[in-house]
Amino acid sequence: MCLLYLLSEVKRENENGFPALYAAHLHHGLRAKEADEDQLLVKEYAEKLDIPFFTRCVDIKKDSQNQKIGIEEAGRKARYSFFSELLESLSKKHASIYIATGHHKEDQAETILMNLFRGAGMDGLSGMRPKSENRIKPLLFSNKKDLYRLSKEKAIPFSEDRTNKSDEYTRNQWRNAVIPLLDEIVSGSPVDKLCDTAELLSKDRDFLEEEAKKLSEKWLQADENGRFFMDSKVLSGFSFSMSSRLVRQLYFFSLGSRRDLEHHHVTDILRLSENGTSGARIHLPHQKLAYIQDGKLFIGTEDDFIEKGAKIFWRKGKNLLLAGDKVEPISLKDLLKCEQNTKHIADTSFYINILRVENKERLVYNNEMWHMKEDMLSGVVLRTKQKDDTFQRAGQKGKKKLRRLFTDWKLPESIRDRVLLFARGSEVLWIPGIGHAEGFTDALSEGKWLAEYSQGEWKDMYRIFITKEEERNE
Repeated sequence: MCLLYLLSEVKRENENGFPALYAAHLHHGLRAKEADEDQLLVKEYAEKLDIPFFTRCVDIKKDSQNQKIGIEEAGRKARYSFFSELLESLSKKHASIYIATGHHKEDQAETILMNLFRGAGMDGLSGMRPKSENRIKPLLFSNKKDLYRLSKEKAIPFSEDRTNKSDEYTRNQWRNAVIPLLDEIVSGSPVDKLCDTAELLSKDRDFLEEEAKKLSEKWLQADENGRFFMDSKVLSGFSFSMSSRLVRQLYFFSLGSRRDLEHHHVTDILRLSENGTSGARIHLPHQKLAYIQDGKLFIGTEDDFIEKGAKIFWRKGKNLLLAGDKVEPISLKDLLKCEQNTKHIADTSFYINILRVENKERLVYNNEMWHMKEDMLSGVVLRTKQKDDTFQRAGQKGKKKLRRLFTDWKLPESIRDRVLLFARGSEVLWIPGIGHAEGFTDALSEGKWLAEYSQGEWKDMYRIFITKEEERNE
């Protein structure tokens, strides 16, 4: 309420200030009648100040259970979700909008202590920023005594939330037990000392971030589809202090926010980048992911990678190979007539190859290699999924519709019609990255297949395999 009063005074006294001020209140549904009274109090005061008022009622306890998170976290998410929706609605009227919240000095001290015992680094120990993107905290340098005094002097109505006295919530334990104990032990105000430390650390943080911005201007790039990326090798050349900030820069440029990006996410992204395997990916909050493609680190949504030309989909440690918008079927029999028994797969970075196996002892197996006898190659083509396709993985009973299997395997709908596979008619024989129905792909399936179909003979055997363009140029 103090914040509402102060902002209304700034607006009233400063002609060059902001043109509009709005009040927003979220009813958390936790304190029944008391919460209703709080909502009415804010509404009436906003009306007295002639400020448009927005409100929403939610069931935070239910949200907490559904999302499997704590009450405090559920409340924070619900508040900012409400604020963000308001922002989107009001942005049609205003070019620039900020969310102002009433956090004060004691809130800052509590946050720093909580972050310290979560194992936070410099960023977490710097506390809340007075300004972060479109969120501002104008009261962050005021303590509660100052605000109580202002409320009394200006007759600003306020209400004490009785749950603030309850130790049921983690923050309240720091507020009601730890900080009062520190007040008895340390010389001077522990709140002031914690905030002073945060201010010192924030200066170092700001310097490092400024250096990271300079480096990102040099190394942050965009591809032809507008996706931002960084070269994995370049990223691995920096110290963790700098590379972690560069990852945060990439995250921000790619998604427009650093919301919910935590330290362990950054560490996982750096580990992914250091690995550098094309097609490797890790999942991030809110259906986002980090992805390596041709030595480049990308961050975005799954559709960013699939619909904008990605040729590999990482599934359970193996690569599914994807065609472009359209692929012309390639006959394996016809491939035997091609020069060097190889052919480029149109609109991809892949080549299909077929070679006679001259020496059984030199067999090599990998995810993109398949073996078949020559007399079984007839009618086999490389293509993508068709309506009536079926697949029966070797060693399993019963054929299933391929479209149903793709659903069971939870493949994104946007790639299902692009997965490269080998089939004879409607019978799918091999899907690189998933499995095979005939022939063999490893030593175990080799023994079983030869025993069943070839009476143990090794004759007229061919290796069918996929290579990437960069592998051919090495």
